[in-house]
Amino acid sequence: MFIKRVRNWYNLIFNSKISFKYPKKNKILVFDKEFSKIGCKILGLKKYETLHVRKEEICLPILIGLIFKFKLNSLNYYKKYIEITDPKIVLTFIDNNYVFYKLKKYFISKTFISIQNGHRMAFGDIFGFLKQYKIKDKLSANMIFTFNKNIAKKYKRVISSEYSFIGSIRNNHIKKKVFAKKKTRSVVYISTYRSVLSNISKNFLSLEDNEERFGKKYKLKYRQGINFDIPTILKRYCFENKEKLIILGSSKSLEEKNFYDKLLGPANYKFIYKKGVFSNYSEIDKSNLIVSTFSTLGYEAFARGKKICFFSPKISKFEKSYIFGWPYLKNSKGFFYSNEISYTSVSKILDNIKKMNRSMWLKKTSSIQKNIMLYNKNNSLIKNYIKNKLIKNN
Repeated sequence: MFIKRVRNWYNLIFNSKISFKYPKKNKILVFDKEFSKIGCKILGLKKYETLHVRKEEICLPILIGLIFKFKLNSLNYYKKYIEITDPKIVLTFIDNNYVFYKLKKYFISKTFISIQNGHRMAFGDIFGFLKQYKIKDKLSANMIFTFNKNIAKKYKRVISSEYSFIGSIRNNHIKKKVFAKKKTRSVVYISTYRSVLSNISKNFLSLEDNEERFGKKYKLKYRQGINFDIPTILKRYCFENKEKLIILGSSKSLEEKNFYDKLLGPANYKFIYKKGVFSNYSEIDKSNLIVSTFSTLGYEAFARGKKICFFSPKISKFEKSYIFGWPYLKNSKGFFYSNEISYTSVSKILDNIKKMNRSMWLKKTSSIQKNIMLYNKNNSLIKNYIKNKLIKNN
């Protein structure tokens, strides 16, 4: 087993950047480079060290030391990295990596902080992973910042930690803007396109586990274009109601636009490229009516007080955590959301929402919004928590 691990790491070396020096000591260590640069900028953290857990960069001295001690594995590598950097705070923006929570028990004096960065589900995410593989390790942290109190309850069942409910740090970073109501008639659809979707006959997620859990009937149903029904319905709706259909892109990729050109016809909609990390928020704020499936940006738009309709993918008929508002909402249908994807259902909800003014919308949705996606202006709760921990540990 040990020889096999050495071989695996040996192969990784040729595909990774190699550091020949030990990492420097730092008060803050970010676990996982993913989103670290943007996340730290949002939180105003200028000095930090990064622990690369996707093997983008490997510290050769640590690797060699573990080989000679016959202790080479990923967990020991992470532990050694933390020992050398000796941080006061170990921070991650990838809240669904369960390995992060295995490390706390080895470093009692250090503060482990996790920040939720995306919508979580029971299947195909951290909760499903822990259940499927029967992970029994003691998982813990000092603080986990979540979108809402309801997802925190799910985390509490598997991870021992304090919790704070703050919404999305990206969304919190952008000040809400209320634009004057436009006379232009348009419907904005938040794209969930990923390059793997470029072939319409393919689906968004891996099918192997899905088929094992739900059977071939589920697999066939899931293949039936769950991510393509909504934009096609919206095309018809906008045509019949003399509205402009706008697709809010998830990338800068021409491939994404070409996909929608093929699906809808280039003359039937307007495509807006994602120009930067925060560019879509300004587009959201300018929009009068938005449609989303299970996009985190959709949830963030809801927290910003925008009139938005949610249509759950077909998988929600088999896996309830794909229903809008899970785990808070139990019903699959409401006045602005549904898991029934048909022209009749979609057009009925859109017609009803269009009639509402902003004050009525906020009044009818405020209690739901508070339980699904909060808004903490400028991330003051996280910033103060980190500041206090750094002062306390000095």
